[in-house]
Amino acid sequence: MADKKQKSKTSAEQKKAYDKARSRTRVNIGSAFQHWKELKERESLRSDAEVALFLLDRMVSEGSCDTEDKNNGC
Repeated sequence: MADKKQKSKTSAEQKKAYDKARSRTRVNIGSAFQHWKELKERESLRSDAEVALFLLDRMVSEGSCDTEDKNNGC
């Protein structure tokens, strides 16, 4: 019985460490979340990272982000 408690404690500690590390990369997009989900589905993107890359690539390809201009917010 002690082994089971120790194992679950270790698992809980591992989960806590994982969640802490993961929370460092989270971004709250608030009311845009529904649009995000719709875009993800429409473009058949598998992950949120793919959605982010899709949007960044689109911004660059449309010339919205000039890499030479550091003051344009991109």
